[in-house]
Amino acid sequence: TTKITPGDSASVKTGQATISEREVQRNLEWNRKFEELKLFKAKNGHINITSNQPLSQWTYDQKYRYGDQKMKKERIDALNSIGFDWYSKKRGFPKTTP
Repeated sequence: TTKITPGDSASVKTGQATISEREVQRNLEWNRKFEELKLFKAKNGHINITSNQPLSQWTYDQKYRYGDQKMKKERIDALNSIGFDWYSKKRGFPKTTP
């Protein structure tokens, strides 16, 4: 596994793929938000994020990306590992786990 940090070159070659700096930043941000969600769960015993909480938009975005089939499998697996609730009233996503 190659660890990528901010400030690395404009693109990083990992295995067969080249990752742009933008993609590196997106991955870092996603991982940061995922860690925040795990901390929220540890503190509150659940991950039912309401609309007035800081992680609200991020959790909605995850449901949206999953619903549009734009989410990487490893992210789905990571969210499932902490009991993420995929149901969204706005989008009508099924409550079943992907």
